[in-house]
Amino acid sequence: MYFLNLWAFLFFIPSIYIFLKVQKLSKDKNSKHKQLNLFLLSLFFIIIALSRPAIIDKTKKNFQANEYILAIDISYSMQVKDVKNTRYEVAKNIIIDILKQSHKDRFTLFAFTSNPLLISPPSIDTQIIFNALNVLDPKNILTKGTSLKALLETISKIKKKYKNLIILSDGGDEHNLNSLVNIARKNNIRINIIAIASKKGSILRYNDQAIKDENQHLVISKINPILKKLALETSGLYYEANQYNTNIAIDFYTKLDQKSTIKKKLELEILAYKEYYYYPLLLAFFILFISVTKIQKYIFLFLFLFIPLQKVEASIFDFYYIQKANNMYKEKNYKKAIFYFKKIKPSKELYFNLSNAYYCNKQYKLAMEYYSLIRTKKKTLKQNIYYNMGNCATKLKRYTIAKQYYQKALAFGFDQKSYNNLMFVYAIEIKNKKDIT
Repeated sequence: MYFLNLWAFLFFIPSIYIFLKVQKLSKDKNSKHKQLNLFLLSLFFIIIALSRPAIIDKTKKNFQANEYILAIDISYSMQVKDVKNTRYEVAKNIIIDILKQSHKDRFTLFAFTSNPLLISPPSIDTQIIFNALNVLDPKNILTKGTSLKALLETISKIKKKYKNLIILSDGGDEHNLNSLVNIARKNNIRINIIAIASKKGSILRYNDQAIKDENQHLVISKINPILKKLALETSGLYYEANQYNTNIAIDFYTKLDQKSTIKKKLELEILAYKEYYYYPLLLAFFILFISVTKIQKYIFLFLFLFIPLQKVEASIFDFYYIQKANNMYKEKNYKKAIFYFKKIKPSKELYFNLSNAYYCNKQYKLAMEYYSLIRTKKKTLKQNIYYNMGNCATKLKRYTIAKQYYQKALAFGFDQKSYNNLMFVYAIEIKNKKDIT
């Protein structure tokens, strides 16, 4: 049992103080004193409800997904305004559009100049990358220049067999194509590039002054022709964006997904809470109702006459035993799972879980016995029960009975598992007859 709002327990201290103060001041047991005690008791259960008691339910979801590494150039040349706003803003918007197309793929985000910087670790939560992009401000980056080599060397250290890299850059002044290609091929890096700049390029400026090289020539920044060759040499995609366009991201991501034939099996752990705050809350309101009415005189007689006639579905400890049993089952400690399951109030859910635990513990006779105790009108549950009983009978080598249970399971509708197991049992019987003859 967990409490999601532990701060609520801070109210216990003043509540206990008030309760003790009342007890000290009221020595005679009059009706007002009883009402006040009931009121304080209801307050106690309200505090329990505010603390939100809950049981954690962990489930794991498996799915197939592509993994991509995004790398956005934040060097000085990306601040050029030869495209609408700046080259960096176009690159940023294209990344956002790519992420909007994705529903399951996992992305890692790097920003790079002469050195790469991890901005967002691998995640399928695109909102994390959106937040990272919004926080990133290229004006705060002190290093200058663009080093694709440093980027590839950093990516090569990532422990993944195949690496799908997406670079958004103008290319800077890189010239050594062979060196870049060798690093990519050696480390299984497929380089996909979206080159960003106008076709003519633009003069680099600093404080509205044109920048000149050593020979006093104007420095013009445009798309580095090495980018297209780099993408093609590493079997990647190459696009040019001389303006911001949503269709570029959509078309790029669609072709990228089609080209990524190797998808990785990812496992996502989903954490959920099953809350029980309403039990103490209802109890608090019930006690409060008693405290402000005259019904408390008759309440014990009412409880004595009424409660024994009701069917109690679960004891106060059942939630604890259910949690313990489920945890033991997940840990494959089936003996202890059986121990805790047997402490829970009998129900069809209990018998099903207990039977599964017996089956996993190789106690097939007991598993069959408890499966047979389940009474339900649900066809899918009945089909599962007969299928499981057929498996128990097969394990016990009672093939005739196993056939009957698989046939009963198939009577509720075609089920591939029941059909396969039925064929398996038939094959065993045919083999046994041949061995006898």
